[in-house]
Amino acid sequence: MKNFIQKIKKNYRDHFNMTNKPPRSISAFMQDMGEDEEAFKKYYKSFSDLDKEIWKDIAVSTITRVKAEDVYIDYAVREKMLSFLYTLVEEMKPYRAFVNYQFKHKKNGRIGITPKFLDDFKTEFMSFSHEIVNEGLDTTEIINRPFISEKYADALWVEVLFLISFWIRDNSANGESTDAAIEKTSNFAFDLLGQTPLDSAFDLVKFLFQRK
Repeated sequence: MKNFIQKIKKNYRDHFNMTNKPPRSISAFMQDMGEDEEAFKKYYKSFSDLDKEIWKDIAVSTITRVKAEDVYIDYAVREKMLSFLYTLVEEMKPYRAFVNYQFKHKKNGRIGITPKFLDDFKTEFMSFSHEIVNEGLDTTEIINRPFISEKYADALWVEVLFLISFWIRDNSANGESTDAAIEKTSNFAFDLLGQTPLDSAFDLVKFLFQRK
């Protein structure tokens, strides 16, 4: 069963790489594989279900690779997020035509709005995101702010959506612009999540007020 599912996913990815669009029907797709439509429907109701599972696979594979690095445990949370993003790009490269099509045809184009095909991907990422945010709060790399801290993981998700969209449009040699965007957006995000001049000013005002 597992081998057959992997065969479906590989042929689906290969179809996008060759045509830059999805198969015209499940029946036609399975016929090209030498199988009938019912063999597909044992596992997926539609191509949309397959899309979601492929995205979930990308997220799981990315997180697994990142955490398998010997140095991961010693990384600061900023470095853990950087590692995730660089690895995500590597994981998406074999699926470039698939990713391009999905984002080009997503129904809602606004930044921060999650397309349905990313629902399971987001679930996997948010688990990872909450994990590193909580670690950052424990180590004070990330500052605990009332009513705001609970949204930190969501802010990192917006960064992921932005960078996938950026990567799709990146025509630079060897993806150099995406590498730069990853570094700059992550630095910006964690500078905001960490101690800022505004936090210092607030602490000073609070201290002076308490002294009165």
